[in-house]
Amino acid sequence: MPHEPSPVSSADQSRGEPRSNTDDLDTFWKAISLQAEARAARFRAISEEAGKGGPHTTGIRLEKRTRVSLTPSFNLVVALALGIVAYACITFLMIGGRLPLPLPT
Repeated sequence: MPHEPSPVSSADQSRGEPRSNTDDLDTFWKAISLQAEARAARFRAISEEAGKGGPHTTGIRLEKRTRVSLTPSFNLVVALALGIVAYACITFLMIGGRLPLPLPT
């Protein structure tokens, strides 16, 4: 349900100090500068740690993956599949892209 503003007399408005848009901007810029300062401190700590030759971590742990060696049979199957695809493409281009029509029924 949308919020409906309540009618306020001009006398009620003059009691309080009117809010200006600069109050919101000042709060916003203070929050942004605090975030930038925290980020700069974090990067400074990371760069100092990297300069010491220590392990470079940013709070994320990555598991080491063991490399799976490709077996000769797998390499043979991949090479055979690539050869078949290349042969089919060359054959198609040699006949000019015109495949024979199916037999009429």
